[in-house]
Amino acid sequence: MSSRLERFRKTAMNYRIKLDLDTGLSHDEELDQLRGRLNAIVLKTCHESLLPHWVKSDESSGAITNDEHRNWAVVGGVGGKTYGIVDKFGSVWANRECGSIDICALQDGLLVRPSYEDDIPRLRLVSPEDQVYEWSITLGPIEFTRLIYYVNDGNNEAVFNEVKVRNLALEEKNFDFVVILKPLSPLGFEPIESIEFDSANNVLYSNGCLACLMNEAPSAVAITTCDNPNLIDRGMNSETSDQSYTSVKGLATALLRFSIHLRPAGTQSFFFVSPLSSIDKDDSIPEFVMDSSAIEKSVDAWFSFTGHKMIGIYPDEVVGNALAQAKATLVIMYYDEMISKPLPDDIQGSIDAARILMAMTLSGCGAIIKESYNALQQSLDQGLKQGLDLLFPIVWALFYNFLHVGDKASNGSFDSLIDSILPVLFSASYNYIFESMDATQAESTESSSAAGMSEGLSIPRPPSTPNERHDTHERISSLLGSVNWSKLVHIDRNYESSPDKYFRRTLREMWTHALLRIIQKFLSPEAKSIVQDLIPKLHRVVQKHLGNLLTLDLTASQAMSVLSSLVSVETPGLRSNAFSSFVDKQINSHIKKDLFDISGTRECLSSHLALRLAEYYAMMTRRHDADRLLLNALQYASSFDTFPDFVNPNTHGGCAGYGCSIKAAADIILLVRRMIIHYAGNDLILLPGIPEEWFTSTSPLLIRQVPTLFGPIDLEMASSKNQYQIELNMPSPPGEIELHVPLSFSVSLIKAFGGSIIERSPGTDSPFVRAVPLSERVIFTFHR
Repeated sequence: MSSRLERFRKTAMNYRIKLDLDTGLSHDEELDQLRGRLNAIVLKTCHESLLPHWVKSDESSGAITNDEHRNWAVVGGVGGKTYGIVDKFGSVWANRECGSIDICALQDGLLVRPSYEDDIPRLRLVSPEDQVYEWSITLGPIEFTRLIYYVNDGNNEAVFNEVKVRNLALEEKNFDFVVILKPLSPLGFEPIESIEFDSANNVLYSNGCLACLMNEAPSAVAITTCDNPNLIDRGMNSETSDQSYTSVKGLATALLRFSIHLRPAGTQSFFFVSPLSSIDKDDSIPEFVMDSSAIEKSVDAWFSFTGHKMIGIYPDEVVGNALAQAKATLVIMYYDEMISKPLPDDIQGSIDAARILMAMTLSGCGAIIKESYNALQQSLDQGLKQGLDLLFPIVWALFYNFLHVGDKASNGSFDSLIDSILPVLFSASYNYIFESMDATQAESTESSSAAGMSEGLSIPRPPSTPNERHDTHERISSLLGSVNWSKLVHIDRNYESSPDKYFRRTLREMWTHALLRIIQKFLSPEAKSIVQDLIPKLHRVVQKHLGNLLTLDLTASQAMSVLSSLVSVETPGLRSNAFSSFVDKQINSHIKKDLFDISGTRECLSSHLALRLAEYYAMMTRRHDADRLLLNALQYASSFDTFPDFVNPNTHGGCAGYGCSIKAAADIILLVRRMIIHYAGNDLILLPGIPEEWFTSTSPLLIRQVPTLFGPIDLEMASSKNQYQIELNMPSPPGEIELHVPLSFSVSLIKAFGGSIIERSPGTDSPFVRAVPLSERVIFTFHR
């Protein structure tokens, strides 16, 4: 049990809240439940100046949760181990053990901070490329600016709050501002049992952990409780110099006032550093450089990352901003979500994880996956040893990443992954094939096949050191010999009687088939021949079971998992009439206001799952349907261009789950990528789903270093006075290029330079031309 959950339980008991310890809830679910019940008590007594902006004064239920304004951004670095959270009203939540920090200006004894008031600005993201958040306000002759950004200093990660106070007058001025450490977060109450201020080192501790260190000593320190009605007055008292406070009800709160004297036209800077990791007060204090070089280091790191990832300019600025922030969200949250946490224990979670890896690969961030590959493989190895085929989507995504960004230096690590996965993959494949036979056929072949396969393959296991590994027949035979063939005689033919079991089994079969198809690209000829023999057999199994599955009444979550699988790997069945019917009847039945209803509540809809349906439409060249769903989702982006997991369509605010969703970030990247480029075998499908307006926009579509199976591609689409032009630069041209255009364009007028057009199809939905590239540079033109 985490110290945080233990603190919540203890605080709940002090408020005489009965603990339900046998409910079967996960630790996170229990913590959320306890917070809601504590919110109903604490937030009603909390000083109004500290209350989260989403709290309503008339709330009187037994639990209060933030179910309308879960819209925030993450503050972190490229591939950082963890991250902080910031909302548009300036509340920064760094270490989850320590509460949050606000920094407010003081005017006439009142706190001035980002607000709903029209005359007071809110926190804003300066640019997705630098990941600096800013709040600035002018109070008389004083300009007060607060900057929030991430710094990694000697492997110590922290959120920096930098305060700049500038005197615009030509005479001396005095000014006050206050730093508040409070037992609150964007989700509500976060108990702080103790606060201690170390005046010798200018360090503030919360719950025994380092919460904030600063480069200047405060003028006054007031440590009390958040329900103290005289809280602000104590902070204004210049004589206040508290050192510590303990609160058994978790209400400890600190106000640090800074009173400064500014010279004419003078400026002063202050730094407040909140470590992202837990640093005990008995540990040594980490050293951070607290001067102007801190923000320069942070911005330089982000600009360096921007230079190596896919760069894009889009005709729609809103789409461009959402994509840029989605890429940043992926790399900030990746390590915490994919490496630090246990791997998913269900197939749906594994599919979501695979899509995150896909999005990172296709947005040019695949190198980060390679950097953490060893840590990810260690987790996978543990699961694979247990024969967990539910992890196959994640393994598939790793091979997918290697196809797009791999190099020879990575071959050794992939040999190791192949050694881990082949026994599990072969065992699962043979099991699914045998279990799909009818009873008579199975009885006659089961024992002889299993015995025959194991009999001739009792060869010693392969050498364990990488230098001794060779892609030989003996190595593959040895791997087959390690398969648990005994599973073949324990066949459960009753799973079809349970729709839920049938769903999970079919989904696993689909991903086993997908993994067989992709892994063959990495095998020796001997091993490839074995896999190529299995692929058509399992293909028939998948087709049969998928066809049956599509006729069942699936839950919203199950239906979306099927759709997510099919659009991710284009499993056979995507273009069938049965699947088209499945989309129309089951997927669309859960679409409410162009959002996906997975909760069964019209006031809580997914802000991003409908993007997976839009991805399907883009792949089927239904550009108007794809565009409609994308534009609708963009309405629910936060002011930071991030997306919550779930939104209330009436308030447009986040209502459940993460306020900044890594799954949503992955979905919007994968959708726009599908709208621009995807594959069909060795062919490149170009612009099958982009909005029609992009073709005629005066703003260009310009993307560089797009990761593809044919190497990084540069794509530019622009218009002049007389014609439209689409230019492709490819290091390794595909077999063919299929260019799709809107119905308003005449394919007979399209010309190709550097390629030969071999087919023109006016089509009824999406006209296209097919061309064979004759050089690394192909230009399509068509007159207005």
